[in-house]
Amino acid sequence: MQISMSKLRPGERGIIFCIQAEPKLKRRLIELGFMPGEMVECVGRGFFHSPGAYKIAGGVMAVRDVDGEKVTLKKYNL
Repeated sequence: MQISMSKLRPGERGIIFCIQAEPKLKRRLIELGFMPGEMVECVGRGFFHSPGAYKIAGGVMAVRDVDGEKVTLKKYNL
């Protein structure tokens, strides 16, 4: 099942399938470690749902929902 990263709830995980964003944003996300094949876990949400905090590549990054919508994941179930 594929979903956008912004749809993950705290505790849910997925594997990045693709990033469909304009080149500047796509490059920035890749620089932060959001690359296809990487596991990402939602560890928290902002007060009004956005931004989301995501654990990836040993760190935690905050990503606005509008940007997280551009990252497609294959949902990972334990």
